[in-house]
Amino acid sequence: MKIRTPLAAASIFFLVTLVTPTEVLAVVQSLNSQTGQTQTFQNDSNLTISSLNNIHSLIWQGLLPISRGGTGNDAFTEGSIIFMGQNKFRQDNNHFFWDRINNRLGIGTSSPTATLDVSGNAKVSSLTTSSDATINTLTVGLGGGSVTTNATVGKNALLNNTTGARNTAVGYEALLLSNGFDNTAVGYQALGESITSTGSDENTAVGAFALGSNTTGRFNSALGGHALLFNETGDSNTAVGLSSLGGNTSGSSNIGIGLYALTANTTGSNNIAIGERAGLWSVGSADLTAPSSSIYIGYRTRGYDYNDNNSIVIGSEAEGAGSNKAVIGNTSVTDVYFGSSAGLASIHSKKLFLGSSSVPGCIIMGDSDGSGVSYITVNDGVLSLSTTTPTACQ
Repeated sequence: MKIRTPLAAASIFFLVTLVTPTEVLAVVQSLNSQTGQTQTFQNDSNLTISSLNNIHSLIWQGLLPISRGGTGNDAFTEGSIIFMGQNKFRQDNNHFFWDRINNRLGIGTSSPTATLDVSGNAKVSSLTTSSDATINTLTVGLGGGSVTTNATVGKNALLNNTTGARNTAVGYEALLLSNGFDNTAVGYQALGESITSTGSDENTAVGAFALGSNTTGRFNSALGGHALLFNETGDSNTAVGLSSLGGNTSGSSNIGIGLYALTANTTGSNNIAIGERAGLWSVGSADLTAPSSSIYIGYRTRGYDYNDNNSIVIGSEAEGAGSNKAVIGNTSVTDVYFGSSAGLASIHSKKLFLGSSSVPGCIIMGDSDGSGVSYITVNDGVLSLSTTTPTACQ
């Protein structure tokens, strides 16, 4: 502070006594009508020191209170954020700290690692962010492309999307590389483990890895871990159960319900399998990889060949007889009834149709003595019985 005083070439020093900081000490020859080496001035009134020609020094020792323009504190630490407290400025770096080098603010920490680092509980009302939020590594937001009709929950969910819209991705890397529309993926890497899903639209996948390799397949529904896992281009498939239709790659319009139902199928289409491992194997435990237009209903029902066509197999562990053939029951079945009260024809009369007007019918029956089979056919109302295979039975 520069002070001017009428005393030529004299330096004036004001000292604050630490005991009574409200008093100013002056070492002067004559000041303010007072004389002597030491003079006392009370700070409850203003002190004016002026000089026309000389520059003097004023030194204040001690803590200058806030009421006199000071801070009430003797020193502050690098990074301190000063606030008012108990009639003086205070600092609390452990709870309120500014890292000027990295431009970071710490609340509850003196070592912030982000632009705003809060250690402890925080309450935020009406929060608006311009990008996806990360909470304990969990990402919540719109995903790649920031398309407002998308919703994501999970690390890397819908990460590489650019223009796909109306998608919902919940789970780690769900819809990871998808750029499709109207998809719903719930589960670890559901609908998009590692293959770009451009053009993959209107699919629903619920379960870890469900529809995980889908590329351009559309209108598929997968419910269960690994359901439709390897599907790439197949459309309109429905898989319910762990690994149901899990091996399907390009087959379309299949329905698999049950654990491992139709899971070995790769290219077959228009099949229905209901039951645990239904349609998984053919006779002899070879994989049923390419059936078409076939139905397998029951626990571990099997086809006849890997590429069954129009085969129907019904019954627990029943085995198919080949393409264009229907099997009802397994080897333990002894009787087959048609109608709600078959065998009581006097009460409920039913009809059994074999063949048609253009396709001859045939009944094959085992002989009662177990020595062979007999064939029953009819022509123009005449019933024929033979032990050799007639044309109608071939």
